[in-house]
Amino acid sequence: MDSRRMSRPRQIKFEEGWSNIQKGITKLIRILEGEPEPTFYFSECFKLYTIIYDMCVQRSDYSQQLYEKYRKVIEDYTIQTVLPSLREKHDEDMLRELVKRWNNHKIMVKWLSKFFVYIDRHLVRRSKIPIPSLDEVGLTCFLDLVYCEMQSTAKEAVIALIHKEREGEQIDRALVKNVLDIYVENGMGTLEKYEEDFESFMLQDTASYYSRKASRATYRICAYKNPQQLYDKYRELIENYAIQTVLPSLREKHDECMLRELAKRWNAHKLLVRLFSRRLVYLDDSFLSKKGLPSLREVGLNCFRDQVYREMQSMAAEAILALIHKEREGEQIDRELVRNVIDVFVENGMGTLKKYEEDFERLMLQDTASYYSSKASRWIQEESCLDYTLKAYL
Repeated sequence: MDSRRMSRPRQIKFEEGWSNIQKGITKLIRILEGEPEPTFYFSECFKLYTIIYDMCVQRSDYSQQLYEKYRKVIEDYTIQTVLPSLREKHDEDMLRELVKRWNNHKIMVKWLSKFFVYIDRHLVRRSKIPIPSLDEVGLTCFLDLVYCEMQSTAKEAVIALIHKEREGEQIDRALVKNVLDIYVENGMGTLEKYEEDFESFMLQDTASYYSRKASRATYRICAYKNPQQLYDKYRELIENYAIQTVLPSLREKHDECMLRELAKRWNAHKLLVRLFSRRLVYLDDSFLSKKGLPSLREVGLNCFRDQVYREMQSMAAEAILALIHKEREGEQIDRELVRNVIDVFVENGMGTLKKYEEDFERLMLQDTASYYSSKASRWIQEESCLDYTLKAYL
């Protein structure tokens, strides 16, 4: 009995144990801040681990208090040291500081998690109500306190660097990559933060930048050079894309696959024409309207009609009728696909229903009449007069 009492670890009061732990944390922070401090020896790390272990397994279990202290240490360091160092810097200096602070934060969480690792085993895993692990607590502190405040400023600074590179200046690409890594890594395993907080804005800015650049180039060509040449080049570009890219992708597909490709290519073509029309709006306003030439939109859409629609409309009509036959016989079909392809017929009428009526509706009505005529003949041959009358009525 006496030997067992003697083998029990000494009861450590919380204040006493935390005082020793805090010395190790202070040393770690001084190292991160670049202050003169010798590196950690294994014996020091083991001593800190042992203190925390003993404070968890003794009669007075301080694991919950240590868990909260772990969080508070990281929060205090972030609020008192990290954020002020970022707020006082701007542009590239701020980006470099942000990268440095993120890397230091990961190091800090890594080392503190080693010291406090028994908290994960003793408290986190055994908790009836799920609580975050030490790593999750540490990384979430940066997300909530630093990332949420600085991500908008960082985004603007990165986009400013991208602008400089577009104008021919040399920039620090490694810095840009490292900052983008912060967006990715703060997504905690997803690209959500990167996509929402950076990529969406970058794509908008890129579209705006090249739109302005194209508008200025169009103005110079129309004002000082040869707008007819630009107009002819636009027509040639659209035609070549339709002939060399769109048509081959349709010819190699059949039935439903061909219909899906046709609907996809038509939507993409409309988007392409709309983008070109916006970029070259000065050509429309200052040259085409005065010359009485078709607008860029008309040229682009007519190109699809002449090069793609004219060749594919017959096959598309047959493929749609085949789907309608399947549905009449009780099979499930993709009705949205049928509607999307019929929209191609309608929209290629350029404001009228002529293409739809001539190239699809007429064939569909003929096919429908033939189908039900054939079905009625089979009913007459196979059913009694009463059954036929009931089917025809229903």
